[in-house]
Amino acid sequence: MRPIVVLKKTLLCVTLCCAAYFSFEFKGDTFRQRSLANIEIHDSELKPTSGFVVLGMHRSGTSMISGLLVEGFGYKTGGPLLEPASDNEKGFFELSPAVNQNQVFLYDQLQLRDAWNHPNIDSFNHEIAIRSALNGEIDIKNLRNVTEQLNDAKSSPWLLKDPRLCITFQSWLPFLNSKPAVVFTYRNPLSVAKSLNIRDRLPLIHGLRLWIVYNKAAIQNSAHMCRVTTSNNAILQDPFNEVLRISNELTSKCNVPPPPGQLSVETVDSFIDPTLQHNQAVRKLQEESLPKKQVIEVYNDCDIYEYPSWQTDAYWKQLEMDMYLKAMRIHCDLESGVAYNADYVWPNLQEKVKTNIAVE
Repeated sequence: MRPIVVLKKTLLCVTLCCAAYFSFEFKGDTFRQRSLANIEIHDSELKPTSGFVVLGMHRSGTSMISGLLVEGFGYKTGGPLLEPASDNEKGFFELSPAVNQNQVFLYDQLQLRDAWNHPNIDSFNHEIAIRSALNGEIDIKNLRNVTEQLNDAKSSPWLLKDPRLCITFQSWLPFLNSKPAVVFTYRNPLSVAKSLNIRDRLPLIHGLRLWIVYNKAAIQNSAHMCRVTTSNNAILQDPFNEVLRISNELTSKCNVPPPPGQLSVETVDSFIDPTLQHNQAVRKLQEESLPKKQVIEVYNDCDIYEYPSWQTDAYWKQLEMDMYLKAMRIHCDLESGVAYNADYVWPNLQEKVKTNIAVE
């Protein structure tokens, strides 16, 4: 009857334990057991790191970083991958079953078919997601598919990327047989919010709030992991050396197995859209020729500039400005590194932003 006792202990631990890792002890022994849903859970501390996860908000350059790491070094993504789209012609480098499983995780708690931009996405609870997976309360065929690929020694060194992982990351950890490293990236919140407005017609205030929620979740969910940090701006300024640094740190700092390939200038030039860097340089010259933007706040020696709001209603314009300032202060703290501190105080977002998103 010993396996039954351990299984009961396993389910109890998953239900009550706050940690993302589970080591199931019985008379000094550590076990790996199968759940009611017939999926294996692991003590990931027992095996060396075999891969890493790319975390970053939507529209923050995660596809560009992932593409450079995959095409330039040969990190493995598994398959099938999402097809390229008009808003990302060079590809997303996202494992389709991983995206599908993240959508299942989010739908189970938020009841929206693709809940990545749900106004209450910060209420997601990874313990509920793990319990639902183990108890067979949600469809986990994609979870099995992904973990079978990533847990295969032949898949190392692997890369897993989906912006939703900022929210769901800890829901995956008990099912991986090694503790992954993390590459975290961020982009200016106003640029992200404007991009989301163009692509998804999200109000600027909602895009800014999502930027805060995703970056906070990504940093907090990976706080106990070996993490390499970068930014969209750092990649665009010097893509070759920045991506080379990321790969080197993954190996030297986080013990991810060395990739099979070597980055070349030709690969970077063929993958990076030169108009991105060109447009960035043009915008900088244009900004220098225009009247100086007004500094509306100096936050820890970091200047926060005014921006052209699209809001005409005074009440909503003030709410948008408040959200903009919250996001920009965090951006300043990411630039200085303060936001990565364990005691960093994130802003209060208790007041939910009204949006035109219908919750199904």
